[in-house]
Amino acid sequence: MTTLKISHSYGFFSCSSIRLHMIVDYLQQNKNLPDIIDSSEQYNMYKHNHDKDVTFDFFDDYTNFPNIEYNSHEFIDFTELFRKNYKNIDYAYLSHFVKKYFSPSQEIKETINNLVEKYNIDYKKTIVIYYRATDKGGETKIDSFENMYNKLIDVINNIDTADLQLLIQTDSGSFLDYLNDKMRSYNINMGKNIIISSIKENSVSYTERGIHNEKSSSENYYDMKQLLSTVYILSQCKYLILNSSNVSLWILLYRGSIENVYQNLELEWV
Repeated sequence: MTTLKISHSYGFFSCSSIRLHMIVDYLQQNKNLPDIIDSSEQYNMYKHNHDKDVTFDFFDDYTNFPNIEYNSHEFIDFTELFRKNYKNIDYAYLSHFVKKYFSPSQEIKETINNLVEKYNIDYKKTIVIYYRATDKGGETKIDSFENMYNKLIDVINNIDTADLQLLIQTDSGSFLDYLNDKMRSYNINMGKNIIISSIKENSVSYTERGIHNEKSSSENYYDMKQLLSTVYILSQCKYLILNSSNVSLWILLYRGSIENVYQNLELEWV
């Protein structure tokens, strides 16, 4: 039995990016997949019990999925991929790995269904704006609230429908307050009836520390079940406006395409 042990442990989606990177790289190096992926030392900031491997609390058991056959592929460095142009990602190739190793667990699937029903989310009518801020400014440039809002309005004005839902997702309480105020004013002044919502189960912060650094690992464990479910929901929505982060990357990996996606990369729209 062959084992791939992965020890990188920081933010949840950073852990997932490194886990994906090492699995893909293992296949390319060895021309087959390991029998066991040992992630027991990962996701330490999200453990309600530090002695427990929580991987399968979030993701389905990979042994439930067929193996992935080797085919030669260029090296993919996931350690920097979150701040690259997402148009250059080979989603068709990576989709096999995402499905096998990162499909939502049964509990996460149930949470997804509950959130979709609670917030009456219609994927085909929903535009998402995702703004990752707080501590992410230490890794990449974060654009202003105003520029994110202006892009949103530009996209909305080019959507040929009068029946639109806006789903706001962010870790910044200040951005959430700003955008809610701006969109309420936009609806009133433009005579629109855009349904504006956010999934309130997800925490926001008014500091630059990062939410996962402000809470205990037990609190993070339960918060992440909501956020992972939300990431999957966002991935299925028709239009996406987002800045660069590991969360944004995983929204796109679950989506499996770049269609109707607008990425803010280093203060530029790409």
